[in-house]
Amino acid sequence: MSTGASAPGGVELHVHLAALLRARKLPELVACWTGAADGQRTPAAARSAAIALAEMRQLDEAQRVIDRWLADASDVATRILCARVAFDLGHYRVAIDRLEPLVTSPAARPSWWIIYLRSALGCSDPERALRLHAAYAALTEQDTAVGRAHAELLAMAGRRGDAETAFRRLLAARPDDAALAAAAGEFFLREFPEQTDSALEQLHRLARDPLLTPETVRQLNMLPAFYRDDASALAWRSAWIAAVRALTVAARNSPLRGDERALCLTTTPFLLAYHDADITEAQSAWGDFVEAVAAPLRLPLVAGRARGIRRIGIVSNRLNESSAGRFFNAWIDELLAAGFDLRLYAIGPRDEVTAKLANRAPLQHLGVDEIHRWQTVRDTILRDEVDALVFPEPQGSPLLLLTAALRCAPVQCAGYGNPLTTGLPSMDYFLSPDAAEVSSPTSHYRERVVRLAGMGTRIAPPPDVNPRSLADFGLAEGPRYCLISQQLQKWSPTFVDAVITLLQRDSSTRIVRFPHGSAGVSSAAFDDMLAARCADAGLAMAERVLTLPWLSWADFLALHRHMQVSLDTWPFGGGSTTVDALSQSLPVVTRSGLFLRGRQSTGLLRLAGLDSLAVDTPAQFVERAIEVARSPHEFMAARQQTDTSVLHASGETVFASIAEFISSL
Repeated sequence: MSTGASAPGGVELHVHLAALLRARKLPELVACWTGAADGQRTPAAARSAAIALAEMRQLDEAQRVIDRWLADASDVATRILCARVAFDLGHYRVAIDRLEPLVTSPAARPSWWIIYLRSALGCSDPERALRLHAAYAALTEQDTAVGRAHAELLAMAGRRGDAETAFRRLLAARPDDAALAAAAGEFFLREFPEQTDSALEQLHRLARDPLLTPETVRQLNMLPAFYRDDASALAWRSAWIAAVRALTVAARNSPLRGDERALCLTTTPFLLAYHDADITEAQSAWGDFVEAVAAPLRLPLVAGRARGIRRIGIVSNRLNESSAGRFFNAWIDELLAAGFDLRLYAIGPRDEVTAKLANRAPLQHLGVDEIHRWQTVRDTILRDEVDALVFPEPQGSPLLLLTAALRCAPVQCAGYGNPLTTGLPSMDYFLSPDAAEVSSPTSHYRERVVRLAGMGTRIAPPPDVNPRSLADFGLAEGPRYCLISQQLQKWSPTFVDAVITLLQRDSSTRIVRFPHGSAGVSSAAFDDMLAARCADAGLAMAERVLTLPWLSWADFLALHRHMQVSLDTWPFGGGSTTVDALSQSLPVVTRSGLFLRGRQSTGLLRLAGLDSLAVDTPAQFVERAIEVARSPHEFMAARQQTDTSVLHASGETVFASIAEFISSL
């Protein structure tokens, strides 16, 4: 042990550690705790050690100290410490349970309430915190952070009017608070997407006066989910590109370091992917910005490695039961069968699938999928000295995107879990499904495109399901039902036009959908938009567009057996939902897009011998949907199973599998 790592003679360990904590000698404190015998350790000493570890962002170690030495502690200071560590680890329920007895006491502090309210937001349980509103009502006026969290809880609970009033009151009192302005801006854009003029002007201001902070990047990425027309969407993209390029220059010159810098990447412009246009320029501009932020956080790779590609890492927040997991977890078996030394890095949720994968290859669970885990993820991967990293869904979270930008391996590959270019200079290859890709995709990607045969993987089929009656879903016999399973932000203006036309053309048709609200658009805002469009077309939305509650996967699959056709959205279509529909013999009608994100259903239909269900224009989409809905069984009876092993692109190499491609390196 290094000098100073043990307590001086005659000084109790907890006293020495407390002195080191006051002196901010955190590494020395941790070394002293680590080297101490169990007989010297006490809860008081453990509290100092846990504080030091938490402040050094070694949260897993801090939690282990808490679990061993402080689990039963009831004093206020220890409960607050435990709640803070649980919150940072994403254990929001634990944080709430620790804090609730404290925040309702007369001695409650604003900082305690902030963690409590943020935990309620983190675990999507607004009502639990709102029930205690009387206890912290005064703080919503006195403390901006408390007031902001309260307003966000109201929005999460669906109380749009109350949330709007709360945000406007806070903005009037504190117009210069950047964090408040960003949170309020997100709320108004999500709940009232037609009122976007102020947000667009904010982009113009950022282009003129860029400053790298988490708040400015959050404001940068506040984009509408709906646009009046293509010209409006183009105006937004142009303003966004100008702003992100200005912020890229600011990032290169910014003095921010460590977590302060990483926290500038807590949001992404994911709504750009739903534009019906070529967004390669915008994605590349974003990639340049991420590179500028990440470059000072990067560590050098180990020099002198010349062994070729032997050790491969897969980094994902979908190494679990998920749609992306169904598509890409098969890559693990392919790479193991090819003899590679495989390492799995699981971020975020884990379940039985994660446990099964851990039996197949070394798996490290790297904690909650939050940006503050970046250093743990980076250092863990670098220690393993992998030769190549594969990101099945690299834009699935800000943490994954930052990890890719940190360049933790000599070769990096992006999967098509996000079916568009990452825009990152640090991403070398994009693994694309040949059955769905366009004939000449090079100009749409910053990475080098690698075409994999068919859909590039073996997609896990859904489980068998028990039958349900139509009445079980609250639906009546008689109408023809068209199912739309996609998230609301995927309903582009031209897709909505097609749905309206379909309803006008066939009076017996009913649309069945789900309340897929998201960070970009709320269900209420979407309903307002769709109701207005239906009214303009002379349609009664309540009668013609039916919204079902959330269903279990088994019930969701059972519902397909009562539908006549599934309608795929554009320009961003489905993947896993198309697999689900075809597995239940439900035909899917899609409009083949100009880019991969609008062609996954086309590829799946092609491989299933259902090419006629993929059309080229909105008018053809409406015609085919009506035709199929009237005789769905005839279309599925004509289905021809085809050879999915290889579909060659003209003049280009198509690899049979990811293992074959990596072996070729």
